[in-house]
Amino acid sequence: MPCGPLGDGLGLTPEKVVTAWTSDGCATPEHPVTRQQYNGGNFFILGLAIEKVTGRSYADELQRRITRPLGLRHTYLPRPGDASMPSPSLAAPTPKEPWAWAEGGMISNAPDMERFMKALLGSRPLPPAQQRQLFVMPALSKTAKEPFSQGGLAYYKLEDGTEVWGKTGSMAQYSNGTFGTNDGRRVVTWSFLPTPTATRTDIVTRVTGIVEAAL
Repeated sequence: MPCGPLGDGLGLTPEKVVTAWTSDGCATPEHPVTRQQYNGGNFFILGLAIEKVTGRSYADELQRRITRPLGLRHTYLPRPGDASMPSPSLAAPTPKEPWAWAEGGMISNAPDMERFMKALLGSRPLPPAQQRQLFVMPALSKTAKEPFSQGGLAYYKLEDGTEVWGKTGSMAQYSNGTFGTNDGRRVVTWSFLPTPTATRTDIVTRVTGIVEAAL
């Protein structure tokens, strides 16, 4: 979690988010590293690196390299301050929701998410070396509660032994995600609104049931 103030989310910039993750009040990074842990701040740093290297905005690079080549016509990164949601949708985001930007802050729909996951698992749009990293599990992942591959995909083994890969996420009221088999031939995508009283365990149980039933 950020160790510096983020306020109510209004007027956030990637730089402000990174500052909140790396301020003087933050704990010293663990060394040597002994566990695998998801860290959303890394995605903001990566987004800023993309802009620095390419000289273009992160949103433009997403469109140029991913959404346009894969035909994702309903997928885009909202501009700062844009809290609108295409209709129809399950619910509209609130203006105070922190700007997720490179940490999964894109707007999409189920068909586009499925198309992207099939392309990603089916060797598009990555070069072979990067594609292989999607399925390499680091040693520390063996003891992780929620293991991730070196390529950033969440890993889950079904009750029948089938290995599946993907990513879950949540923003505002939503809980969503997409998972697929190694070759991308079978993919499931979901999005739902948990009840106000639902716990994290309740949500994980429901997501696990969806993935087990579909794949």
